[in-house]
Amino acid sequence: MLRQIHAACLTTVRTLAIKTSELITVKVFELPDETTKKDLDYFFHGYGVTNISIKKNTASVNFYCLEDALGASEKLNFRQIHGKNVIVQLTHRRPKGPIDWNIYAKLFKQYTPESFLVAGDHYWNLKKKDLLQCSEKYWFASSYSIKLLALEQGIELSSHRAIGEFCRYLTAKMANDNGSVSLALDRGFSAGELLHKFANGYYLDLEEFQLNMNHVKKMVEVRHIDAKTVKQALEQGNLLKRYKKEEGDSFLCEDHQTKTKIDPGMPVKEAVVFCKELEPTTLTIVPACSQQMQSK
Repeated sequence: MLRQIHAACLTTVRTLAIKTSELITVKVFELPDETTKKDLDYFFHGYGVTNISIKKNTASVNFYCLEDALGASEKLNFRQIHGKNVIVQLTHRRPKGPIDWNIYAKLFKQYTPESFLVAGDHYWNLKKKDLLQCSEKYWFASSYSIKLLALEQGIELSSHRAIGEFCRYLTAKMANDNGSVSLALDRGFSAGELLHKFANGYYLDLEEFQLNMNHVKKMVEVRHIDAKTVKQALEQGNLLKRYKKEEGDSFLCEDHQTKTKIDPGMPVKEAVVFCKELEPTTLTIVPACSQQMQSK
């Protein structure tokens, strides 16, 4: 089921009509001979890719947002594909001009916790496991699970600290009435944090690594919590009041725009604002480089 979701998302991205002149290009050099587009889809998952083409041992990867292209070239340079280090370099910047935010929003409907699990499992199941890539994808799965719960309440979370604070507050308030779900969320987010630390040099043996993966998977399974339940939990304290400093429309789907800030810790960068509540079915994660580029 997860693979079907992921495949459908990738198809959606490929069908968007974006002019070549509007794109930023990143080149990937020294690719192994057996590299496929699917390999690169997983490699760049989370960075807002619009199209990928491969010629011999070099790939051209197109992005719609400069911040996403820069993030990919910085984070993924000298990572491995099929056991070989590759070089990732920004080679073409789009000329200055307006961005179609409807197109931009649609690009990021592919990023769900489930799709990050699929990408993470791809690296786990390789003959030679790529634990670095796997750990990052699982961290994104855990953090996005919490972000989506917050978005249903009209709250966008940008930083690692803000996501953790929201998660621990919510799970503490839900513990009495929804103990099993609360525990799964708390364990899953803590496991995602450990995997995030692993990607930055923290040691986990293979058994510990897989145990944390399983905690994140369980978290993603239970993440669909009724919005009323979440709201009631949040209303038990002052957390909502702290987020109600700024009110306005949030860029959660193609029909909504928001003010946003850069968060260098995430591949898809969002803002922290309080916004109008939307139905869960309209939600999508949209990078915050929208505001940075709008302001220029």
